[in-house]
Amino acid sequence: MATIRQRISGRVIAMREVVVAARSIRTGEVLSARDLRVQRLPAERVRPGMAERIERAAGHRIHRAVQIGQPLALADLSVPPVLLRDSLVQLQYEVPGLTITAQGRAIDEGAVGATVSVMNLATGGTVLAEVLGSDRVRPLRPLLQRLENTPSGRSASPRGGSQP
Repeated sequence: MATIRQRISGRVIAMREVVVAARSIRTGEVLSARDLRVQRLPAERVRPGMAERIERAAGHRIHRAVQIGQPLALADLSVPPVLLRDSLVQLQYEVPGLTITAQGRAIDEGAVGATVSVMNLATGGTVLAEVLGSDRVRPLRPLLQRLENTPSGRSASPRGGSQP
């Protein structure tokens, strides 16, 4: 077999797979897998912090409009809230052997694990709470600590009496 020698020229371009919009997406939409596709782009065109897997972007809310074929930045995505503003929630504080619950109204919206402000409907006070679900939150500051500051400046004991 004869050897063939041929000169080839060209250049090598490094490519990266990134998630791009499969359709135009408006600000505030929650993305589904149908809205996204993976596309190979030259690595020099891909900024750091771009989504590289559809699973990483699907189910998230987008904070800016995106055109067809435009890569999605992870910074533009957030988990959609499960707790909506002005919804009624149950404030739930638990310690071993004791559970204290109160009715509240969410002042902010948030995803599970987020910190939101909640107004206690019984007292009118506002507390910071961690979102547990669509209708439950856990106060970050234990409710019993609020009893320490009574109008007389004394600490209140758990039995209702005052301590000097």
